[in-house]
Amino acid sequence: MEMNRIMQKALSTVIAALFLATSAFFAAAQGPSATTLVVGHPIDPPGLNPLGHNSAIFESVTASTIEKLLYTDAHAPEIMPGLAEDWEWSADGTVLTLHLKTGVQFHNGEPFNAEAAKFSIEQLMASTFLSTFTRDLGLTSIDVLGESTVALRFAAPAGNALFVLARAGFIVPPGYYQEVGGDGFALSPVGTGPYKFVEWVKDDHVTFEAFADYWGGPPALQEIVWRIIPEQSSLVSALVNGEIDLATSITPASRGRVTNNSDLRLITSPGLRQFVTFFDMRIDHPVADATVRRALNYAVDKQALITLFEGEAEALFGQYLTPAVLGFNPDVDPFNYDPDRARELLAEAGYSGGFSMTLKYTVGRYPLDREMGEVVSAYLEAVGVRVEQIPLDIVEFNRQHSEEPTMGPAWQWGLLTPADPHNTLGLFRPGTFFARYPDNPRIQELLAAGLRETDLGQRAAIYNEVNQIWNDDPLGIYLIVPNDLYAARTTVEGFVPRSDQVVDLTMVSKTQ
Repeated sequence: MEMNRIMQKALSTVIAALFLATSAFFAAAQGPSATTLVVGHPIDPPGLNPLGHNSAIFESVTASTIEKLLYTDAHAPEIMPGLAEDWEWSADGTVLTLHLKTGVQFHNGEPFNAEAAKFSIEQLMASTFLSTFTRDLGLTSIDVLGESTVALRFAAPAGNALFVLARAGFIVPPGYYQEVGGDGFALSPVGTGPYKFVEWVKDDHVTFEAFADYWGGPPALQEIVWRIIPEQSSLVSALVNGEIDLATSITPASRGRVTNNSDLRLITSPGLRQFVTFFDMRIDHPVADATVRRALNYAVDKQALITLFEGEAEALFGQYLTPAVLGFNPDVDPFNYDPDRARELLAEAGYSGGFSMTLKYTVGRYPLDREMGEVVSAYLEAVGVRVEQIPLDIVEFNRQHSEEPTMGPAWQWGLLTPADPHNTLGLFRPGTFFARYPDNPRIQELLAAGLRETDLGQRAAIYNEVNQIWNDDPLGIYLIVPNDLYAARTTVEGFVPRSDQVVDLTMVSKTQ
């Protein structure tokens, strides 16, 4: 009898295990439920504290959990409310007063208020990872003026302050953050967003669940799971097979697998990663002549590069800003492809027989970066420039760019900068290691003025002039901005990509 009971118990255990395994199999076969969104993502974040890195690809994972004081519009240089719903500058431009949302609480029950905003801004200012954005602010104090008002005081007008808060004004709960520290917060973040953290299994997945007390009302989904899938073909296969709902960082090579599947849709968005063939204008070489640099801009067919990306790119319009950034100048010469004009200008500069130069470019760092280098070289050769191509892996490229006195006459890569003209054009301020041109006092004057101007219209006018100068006297050959590509199953609704590459899932829902 005892043996029968043991056997019956064992048999029951086996049946239960088989039931669970079968249920799991069918659940996997059916894919995510209508209340769970599974996102395929190519890289696991180093941590879940957005104050501990400066990359949009990592910020995306926690963007629906940790909110910011301000935001930029998805595709326009406009500041949008976040947890700060209104703001104003003092008459002298040195005090920025923020008026905060009320009735907001963190996932752990702590209240969001002016003290929490002050604490969070202090953590931003202390972050070494985000210092590239904060170093020019000149913030001297943060004053709490009431439960929902905070004033930021600056040593001088800080024209980029709103954009800094929109890029990195992450709000964290003071009590919890001080208890666990930045490293502890990176393992288990707490925010005010519509989804709260559940678990993180390194190199596998990060899970969030709906926050019922969200100030904006209950979110559309019950759960969001970020699955880490580094290999592109596996990422697309997971989407095709229904294992994931949304895939980030789709490459142009995968475009066909998505567009040829009626259950999927390709989502494209103008990006901010700008590819340029830069010049060192300080060395004794023909590229030191602005006429030569204008000629080489006409020599390259940007549409051929767009074709290389299967149409998923836009041409840079004769400047180092896109229309999504304040200060874009629509009136500069776009340098449309004109090889005859290129030859005329080269002859005018005294180089009718062409000249020789090296062109260094990255390989394996960006999609199609080697191919871009080869295409650009071919177009330059066609107008008489003899190009020695020097492809470099990103480690050696970065070493040479940061350590060597010059990269030679020309080098090519793509930089992604925040959607603010100071953080983009300011890279080339005199004295930075990006500035490879002879000192131009007017450029120095304009970039300093742009940093200190708080009126957005006047800031735009300042950077318009910078772009006109660097169109007449080009920094390089302004090439293309590849689109950011995403893919989703047709059941996903409400996903709007952002030009800053932060994946915003706040308004996303699913149909059956």
